[in-house]
Amino acid sequence: MSRILMPNPLAPIFHDGIFFERVGDILTDTFRATILRILGYRTDVTQFVPIEHTAKNLMIRSVKTSTAGNARWVEEYRNLKSFWGVTPYLEQIVGEPYAQFL
Repeated sequence: MSRILMPNPLAPIFHDGIFFERVGDILTDTFRATILRILGYRTDVTQFVPIEHTAKNLMIRSVKTSTAGNARWVEEYRNLKSFWGVTPYLEQIVGEPYAQFL
């Protein structure tokens, strides 16, 4: 089993599997929402099912509202990628329309 490199101050979060899973879910949804924002969508993240029914209860709603490439979202995305040392698979799926902003 490979180990994930992470900043030491965050290490205690990952001692328990449930925390690790939830952080992964939050990061995944954050990357998804930010990619949509970079592509020019107004994006809202909402809870759609009461938490007692499922822990994975976030929905990303998006409406195309502007041109792509907002510098604020690009910078936030780059910073998030750099901090966590990851490249979301969604970058590959979206491809060229998105890659031009990175």
